[in-house]
Amino acid sequence: MSCMRSSRLAVYFSLGALLSAQSGTSLQVVSELGTLMSTQDVGHALTESRGRIASLDDSGYLWVAKTEDNKEMSTYIGRLIAALDLEVVNRGGFLGMVPFYSGQRSMQSYFALKQELLAIAAMAGGWLKDRKPQTTEFIQNGKEFTGVNAPLDEVGYQIIAKQKNHHSMKRFIRRTVKELGYFIGDEGGLSGFVPFFSGEIGVQNFSQLRLEIVYTVKQPDGWCTSGNAAVLSESGYKMVVHIKNGHEMLLFTKRLGNHLGCQIKDDQTFADGFNKHTSLFESKTFDWLVGAVRKACNISAVSAEYGSMHDVVGKGGVLQLRLKNSTRYKYSEKELNLAGIRPTQFDAVNAKTASAAELKLACPLATDPEANGICKKQQKKLGLPKDQFGATPGCTSKVEQAITDSHRQALLSALHRTESEWTAIIEDDVVPLHPGYFDAAFNKTWEQVPQWAKLVRLSWCTFEKDLGAIRKKTYANTSPFRLIHDMSWFDANANSRRYYTGGCTTGYMVHRSFIPELLGIFPCCCPIDCCMERQLFYAPTKPIRIDGKFRGEQIMINMDAWDSKEDSFNYTKFYQGGVFAQDNRELSSSRPEWNAADTW
Repeated sequence: MSCMRSSRLAVYFSLGALLSAQSGTSLQVVSELGTLMSTQDVGHALTESRGRIASLDDSGYLWVAKTEDNKEMSTYIGRLIAALDLEVVNRGGFLGMVPFYSGQRSMQSYFALKQELLAIAAMAGGWLKDRKPQTTEFIQNGKEFTGVNAPLDEVGYQIIAKQKNHHSMKRFIRRTVKELGYFIGDEGGLSGFVPFFSGEIGVQNFSQLRLEIVYTVKQPDGWCTSGNAAVLSESGYKMVVHIKNGHEMLLFTKRLGNHLGCQIKDDQTFADGFNKHTSLFESKTFDWLVGAVRKACNISAVSAEYGSMHDVVGKGGVLQLRLKNSTRYKYSEKELNLAGIRPTQFDAVNAKTASAAELKLACPLATDPEANGICKKQQKKLGLPKDQFGATPGCTSKVEQAITDSHRQALLSALHRTESEWTAIIEDDVVPLHPGYFDAAFNKTWEQVPQWAKLVRLSWCTFEKDLGAIRKKTYANTSPFRLIHDMSWFDANANSRRYYTGGCTTGYMVHRSFIPELLGIFPCCCPIDCCMERQLFYAPTKPIRIDGKFRGEQIMINMDAWDSKEDSFNYTKFYQGGVFAQDNRELSSSRPEWNAADTW
């Protein structure tokens, strides 16, 4: 099959193309390094430390994190610490933090890094503190402290707080917001915030003030923002519009471009244009900006076009689980089309109409008297530990049973397909990350999938609040995507790392030769993603040449976007990895862990 669209990992577009969103824009293919730095910097960047020269923002952090090098990241974090006017008082604490951002133990985001540094500085006995205040100089010069001229440090804050003057503290906070690189997007929100620091309601400290300011940036009801930090949504767009700053709107648009899979050319003419046209954005919406960027970048769905994923699975090989007469999938289908993916509807099992006997084949109800016996047989057949299913095995609702059975039925269909050895199975709320370059990036990454891999996951969710940071060790770097074979968390009690797979079955690709074994996990003794974890991924290895302790290590590899953790937050509020994400901004997820009971 030869159905690939032209290879394009990133594109530039002009200001005129964005503002008018006209067709025929001249597009220029560029390398990933060129999207991060200007042409003059490229040769310089290849020889110098990334930690020393990377920009202090999302793209700079990600560029350094891709090295998965503690030394580079420690240099980068040291620069950010200095920029925040902090100093390290305990070197051991600093070095202990670095691996959680370098990729050695975890990889997060620039915003999370900045927030954590300020949080540590706000802690009593933390390994960071504010630099020594320069207040003495002000006192010696006989200056009277007000919110306008008080130094932005702990002493300056405490003097203004003692005045218990709302307006003076408001000015002090406004200056602090500006120093942190943010702007006031909601004056009412700022006014409501002030009393908690002015002494009207409470007095805290300068470190806590800065932490609270940064924290509010990502909140739905936040009152300050910036183009580099605002959530890519209608509310985030309106906040940036409200600050009436062309440069910040440019930064917001550049982030949106990257999110959609293209790059905005960074030149002065473009920046001047945004300043000149600031008022234009006031009458527009976020959806308009998305459409304008897509059109300027030529990110559009062509009805007859099948992308590189279909080179692997065939034209009918992307099975999307959809309930009959449901419209839930429509947005997902539109976004997938932009990435060259043409899903084929696969009728999902309807919990309202399916028989109890049919659902039981996939997963018995936990209340079923036979559930315990069924799961004991599965435990023995699969060679699982005795406590693998807990005290009450089985699904907790018909909804969980139906979702589990939908995957079982799709696998049965995939087993009998003849168009290709591979089949992709996706759920109805899936969207691709970075659709503009998804097709070329997928093709580049698929070339590195090892022959032993029989299951390629395209999306998963992680629960770091329960286990701590999850390490994703790169198997093959095909930037902007990568392959991950080993994910793990650190068990402090055992002083060792433990294999981890995460939950959710949003999207995966399976080889036909492996489907009989995969079907062998049914009946499941918990919902489908839990079932894959407990009855497949964490099952004992089989005697083949690939080393490992668990079956998942022998047959599965994960395809991931380097920025999946941060970018997926534009769609939902739990951690996701992969090149797909669940989008539940408008509709709650159909995943079983988010549906505790039947609701019809």
